[in-house]
Amino acid sequence: AGLKNGTISREHADMAMHTQELALSSVLLYSEFLVYETVQTVLNAVFGVIGAAIRNLTGFDLAFGRS
Repeated sequence: AGLKNGTISREHADMAMHTQELALSSVLLYSEFLVYETVQTVLNAVFGVIGAAIRNLTGFDLAFGRS
């Protein structure tokens, strides 16, 4: 509405839109990182359980699944 009414310039409107674009990009990148971190935690837990099962069945202590 401000651009149409002339209360803000085209340059200011462009700058505001670019700022919003950068903010959204940052949020998306952070969200992707959280997904990666969650998947990594789940995989570590799964391999930890597999390692514990192998240790209980065989007596061999394997190193995978531990951080």
